Amino acid sequence: ELDLRQLAPEELEAIRGQIAWYKAHRQLIQLGEYRPVLSEGHGRAWMFWDTMRHEGLLFWFSIHPAPNRLTGRLIVPDLGTDEWYQVTDQDTGRQWTVHGSELGHVGIPLPREPVEYWTRVWRVRVTDRNPTT
Repeated sequence: ELDLRQLAPEELEAIRGQIAWYKAHRQLIQLGEYRPVLSEGHGRAWMFWDTMRHEGLLFWFSIHPAPNRLTGRLIVPDLGTDEWYQVTDQDTGRQWTVHGSELGHVGIPLPREPVEYWTRVWRVRVTDRNPTT
């Protein structure tokens, strides 16, 4: 059982950050459209999209990864093939713009993590900006 009174100040600050992140995305998670992306192999992934499909959160959960595996890719289906998307890694803050057809065929690169269980979250937003123009 979790007793908040016994946690270190750093742990309490981490919990505050997690609560703030959830509150910032609560509307999308609670009321958005749930889309399973992957449910086999060594990982699980799902998305929550807003009703207009302009913004989503993509969650990846690594479960018993294969030893010495190569860096994998997470294919994101059902995106607009004529749309551009801004993808933001919620852990690192890295942003890039990619075409919907590329996300649907090439996917998002999955980093090699040195731990057995790990999670990654990306924010995916439709953008009007083509990075080549």
